[in-house]
Amino acid sequence: GVSRARRCVEETCFFFFQAEDGIRDFCLSRGLGDVYKRQKIYQSAVTNESTLFKKYYDRGDLPVSVDFSGAQRKLSWKLKPEVLDYHLYLPIFFEGLRETQEPYRFLANRGCDELLEQGGPKILPVLPQLIIPLKKALSTKDHEIMCATLKKIQKLIQSADMIGEALVPYYRQLLPTFNIFKGKRLNIGDKVDYSQRKNENLGDLIQQTLEVMEKHGGEAVSYTHLTLPTIYSVQISVVAVSFKKK
Repeated sequence: GVSRARRCVEETCFFFFQAEDGIRDFCLSRGLGDVYKRQKIYQSAVTNESTLFKKYYDRGDLPVSVDFSGAQRKLSWKLKPEVLDYHLYLPIFFEGLRETQEPYRFLANRGCDELLEQGGPKILPVLPQLIIPLKKALSTKDHEIMCATLKKIQKLIQSADMIGEALVPYYRQLLPTFNIFKGKRLNIGDKVDYSQRKNENLGDLIQQTLEVMEKHGGEAVSYTHLTLPTIYSVQISVVAVSFKKK
């Protein structure tokens, strides 16, 4: 009896399987659209975090205010934009592109426009400092913020010579969000899409921005690299690995 029981215990095997994510719950997939819904790639990621622009403005450290005289509000500068330190102020105004409250949104948008219009050669040296604010603004996935940011990228590229070419090394940080929203257009049937009149159709704005980037990017960029940054990055990685092996 005892030896037989010991033999049974010794011959007994236990197998444990750990199911991968998605195997436990049985659910028939409805195609690629269902995958996008699960990933929530279009969901806005706007937070209540105060931007550097808001902090500076609330402390009175920005040389701007809102002028309500006349039919439309305007931006009033305490100092002329051309005499400002662009290394300090231009990145701060680009930080303000993520603002959703007034008057911060108006001040940041108008301030960026006027600084880019009057900056000239002072803009190029500041370009590396603008990448993180631009990337943060695009990463919010907020429709209005993204539209404003895309317009600023176009204006930035066309604001001075060599900006388009100098921006090429930073494409990898900006283009992934472009790829997600490039094909997103409103399906409104027979209704009038007023966003097209305001140039706020996200898919169209991304296409326009890609064309501006291609036009001003010089020989260092091609349209294929703009529209397929993921494949381009993979090709670069493969080449690097192959080079190391040699």
